[in-house]
Amino acid sequence: MIILVRNERMLREEYILAIHRVPTEAEFLGRTKVRPHTYAGRLMAKLYTRLFERSLELKKDYSTYYAVEYGTFERYLRRRHLLSVGEAKELDKRFPRAAAIVRFGWLYTFMQEGVGADLLARLLELEK
Repeated sequence: MIILVRNERMLREEYILAIHRVPTEAEFLGRTKVRPHTYAGRLMAKLYTRLFERSLELKKDYSTYYAVEYGTFERYLRRRHLLSVGEAKELDKRFPRAAAIVRFGWLYTFMQEGVGADLLARLLELEK
């Protein structure tokens, strides 16, 4: 599942992914079918790094720091991340099954117009 979050105040878009299983970098690159040490291989390695090493993992962040303060994951998403009621409820339903719930910012331009979202959904085996 991929949710687009628009931050009107900062004029940017961010995305939230609910992932059932976080792949290793080798698995991720194997799914992309790119050769290592090529332009495409380096681009996909950077994508992996951005998704799983430099982004905010909401499930871990909530469990580690905010579970006592907010009580529920839904309340944490509504108050800390300013998500809509519908988005927060949907992610809260996926919380027990998800290995990770990741929030990340702009990933190159390929996320525009749905092309990048489709690619990520296939690479990470996301539910619709």
